[in-house]
Amino acid sequence: MPSEAAVPAPGQPIRRELGPTLRKHADALICVGLVLASLLVGIVQVPKHSMVSPIDEYVYIDAVAKVPTQLVVRQGEEVGDFARRYLACHSVRLIGIYPESLCAAPTTDDDAEYPNEGRTTADIYVPLYFATTWLLAQPLTWFGVDLVDAGRSVGALWLALAAVALFLALRRLAIPRALAAALPVLLVGSLAAYWSNTYISTDATALAAGSVLLLTAVRVREGSASPWWFGALSVLFVLFKLQNIVAVLAVGLFLMLCAIREVRGAERPVSAWLRHRWVWASALTVVVAALAQIGWVVLRRVLAVDLGVRQGVDSDLSATAIAREFFKFLPGAATGASAPEALGLAAVFIGGVTALLVVGGVIGVIGARRGLSAASNLGVATLVVSALSAPILALVTVIVAGEFVPLVPRYGMSIVPIAFACVALLFQRRRWVQVPLLVLSLVLFAASLTIEG
Repeated sequence: MPSEAAVPAPGQPIRRELGPTLRKHADALICVGLVLASLLVGIVQVPKHSMVSPIDEYVYIDAVAKVPTQLVVRQGEEVGDFARRYLACHSVRLIGIYPESLCAAPTTDDDAEYPNEGRTTADIYVPLYFATTWLLAQPLTWFGVDLVDAGRSVGALWLALAAVALFLALRRLAIPRALAAALPVLLVGSLAAYWSNTYISTDATALAAGSVLLLTAVRVREGSASPWWFGALSVLFVLFKLQNIVAVLAVGLFLMLCAIREVRGAERPVSAWLRHRWVWASALTVVVAALAQIGWVVLRRVLAVDLGVRQGVDSDLSATAIAREFFKFLPGAATGASAPEALGLAAVFIGGVTALLVVGGVIGVIGARRGLSAASNLGVATLVVSALSAPILALVTVIVAGEFVPLVPRYGMSIVPIAFACVALLFQRRRWVQVPLLVLSLVLFAASLTIEG
């Protein structure tokens, strides 16, 4: 029987009793909406792709097609007939058209007609992404969808994971609901999502990596998750693609900065900070992730059937070239894999608004919030890692491959959800911004569906 205090007085609304339940349901409904929006991106955009993406999709199609027969594509291996035929008959978006005679040819044996003399460049990746894509694509192929479109559609699942994880992270950071919904909607409609989650692309996991690792770090900071979860998920995402380590570095630095506040007042603060489990867990995570990739490099060399392909994209190593790398990921990673104007008017507005918000959010939250607060720590971590990770990755390439290859901005894509979180924290107390930003995000999302391609 309910206590006397639990019974509302005559005429008293019961909203107080139902409020928490309704709020919980509201968050769940928003998560469902974000999943549906992500799936809609795939449903609308994938059928529009009449050509192959210029972002190496040709060799990724080959790697996915070979999963059931060999799983791993080896260094120096020739691209198979399935991917060659698909390239010849569909050509490459933004780059060029192959002659109809190549599509109609009875064989695809002429290596000179295909990129990289007919050999793959997908061997540099752990086959985890390709195997996952092939497996998740199978249900669609049972209903007559061809393997390429089915594989492209899998990107919508990664996008849904990214959007939901970002929303949940923002809610745990006490971001008001309208604002917490606005940023994931913007993420789903971003050019980064368009290029990486509607084609077969190893970048498909990048936005999910940033969102999931941010959510995990927030939970670690509040004590509801173990740092080991952060470590395990970090290694997993880095195995999907090495460049996801950018998100690992940003989130790890965020936890390290938060640990400074935790040890203030200790008798030996430096020693206490070094012993703090957030610090050593973050450092150990980076080491293990790096070792995992080194292990793959060694295995890849053992499995090689020939020398690797030189793609002719190397450049002269100079101080100026390295200096350019410092400004590669912010805001470039948020604007996709090509110049927005190549996709039309809608893309120009989407790319422009996204770039303004990312730069303004990261820098603004550093200046607007008190030092060592969660908000300022996240801003500092995002700014530092986005600036330093590109030149570091470029120099690592020089050491490993013996050539300097300027990085493309999309390699920093995993930091985009973290930068979006900075935007949310900047406007957390600005109620007049929140609903207009949600409306703007919905408009840009709708505009993203009109992009042709």
